[in-house]
Amino acid sequence: LNRSSDIDDLFRSANVTCNETTELESIRLLRCILPEYELQNATINPLNAQWYANSYSGFLNESSPNFGAPLFISKPHFLDVDPAVKTNLTGLHPPNRDLDDTTLDVEPITGALFRTRKRLQANIQIRSVPEKLFKPFALSKVKDAFVPIFYVEETVTANTTTCNAFKKQVYAPLDIVDGVQWGLVAFGGLVALVCFIVGTKMIYKSPTNKKEIGRAV
Repeated sequence: LNRSSDIDDLFRSANVTCNETTELESIRLLRCILPEYELQNATINPLNAQWYANSYSGFLNESSPNFGAPLFISKPHFLDVDPAVKTNLTGLHPPNRDLDDTTLDVEPITGALFRTRKRLQANIQIRSVPEKLFKPFALSKVKDAFVPIFYVEETVTANTTTCNAFKKQVYAPLDIVDGVQWGLVAFGGLVALVCFIVGTKMIYKSPTNKKEIGRAV
């Protein structure tokens, strides 16, 4: 199941994939994540060319809306980023999908969002500069790299009061409807059984049927 979502903070829209289930206060939820293909570069996924995805896979290019600053957004600890990015970096913690991925927990009947965990990492791209152009800082010895600046996590979860109100307003009426449906099925089965029994008795009690039984004897 795929759903389209607008991500205002990142100035783009994206499809999220909802293939897992989870629960919150006994409310059944679909867990949606940002699939890897949404962050692939334009060479692999041409649809991402509109988002200036001309760098490594796993990055969201935020240079254009930030006045040309070499800012790139990724998942924390470079989760789902091209492994080549880590070549010139040391001291990185390995990514953990359970801790580093962004998740949206959606109620499938109403589409209401009950829990969200947005985890993003801001990175800046640095490049070597010829010494004659920037001699005071000797940037000619700097290797090209994407350096993490910080990562953030925003979490929102529906409280117990909201969950109880939802169950009362949505689940309770649905349970009543289900009960009525099964009650009607049972009643229909009972009526059919009664009709069958009555019909059978009427056939055996009819005069014609008695004569035929007598002849057979």
